[in-house]
Amino acid sequence: FDMKLESASSIDRFIYTSLKEGCWDHGCAGPSDSLKDLSIGKFYEFYRAWCDWEKQPVMKREVLGKRLRAILPEIKTKRTPREEDPRRPTMYLFPSLEECRVSFEKFYKQSPEIWEWS
Repeated sequence: FDMKLESASSIDRFIYTSLKEGCWDHGCAGPSDSLKDLSIGKFYEFYRAWCDWEKQPVMKREVLGKRLRAILPEIKTKRTPREEDPRRPTMYLFPSLEECRVSFEKFYKQSPEIWEWS
């Protein structure tokens, strides 16, 4: 798995690291056992910040979205209600952390041991 991850795209490594830590924002205080729903723009900001920190190449937003859906097919999207935000950004609605991890394991054909801290 380490070899697969080493040759994987920055998107895959970001998703793996996020699922391992339990949050999309790597500046967060710690794992939350749930991945909060985010606007697509905010998710991309977190990805870009992680790429900058890890010195990884940044992929385009469209590529990130397609890859995210391939790895985590249970993700849903919805527009924010006008009352909450007049701009109505589209949100990613994430399943539970456990469900996301299971999807990642299936995609990479791995066992749950990939989440254990070494």
